[in-house]
Amino acid sequence: EYAKFRYLFEQMQKHNADKIATGHYARKTFKNGHWFIAKATNLKKDQSYYLSLLDEFYIGLSEFPLGEFASKYQVRKIAEELGLEVFGKKDSQDVCFLEGEDYREYLSKKIPSDKIKKGNFIYKGEILKEHEGVEFYTVGQRKGLKTGFHKPLYVV
Repeated sequence: EYAKFRYLFEQMQKHNADKIATGHYARKTFKNGHWFIAKATNLKKDQSYYLSLLDEFYIGLSEFPLGEFASKYQVRKIAEELGLEVFGKKDSQDVCFLEGEDYREYLSKKIPSDKIKKGNFIYKGEILKEHEGVEFYTVGQRKGLKTGFHKPLYVV
């Protein structure tokens, strides 16, 4: 995330802008003379965890307008009223900075194979299948588990 914000900061300076605005679902707060990342109003869309290590300098220069909305419907309605084509765009489920590259491929390139923590998919104490490694899954994930189970399962 640091690399992305450094680039955005450079673009901000290049275009003499005052702020960086992103589509992240997060908010910022100012306490005791310092900027902090805060959770979005819509906790289902919240991305504050992803921005939590962002340098305070960048937090202060950034705006996260989507963080104030309670629902995606509100955001889409405003976009439609403004005539923005993105109002009908499908939600992204991927990591935004990878620009189309599968996050598992990206992680495979970055993590040495001897450091990957393989384990098992377990349902009610029953081992279903070995998984590729905890690094390749996120809490709440349902898609791509390939367990062969007769109903949808979620990572917890």
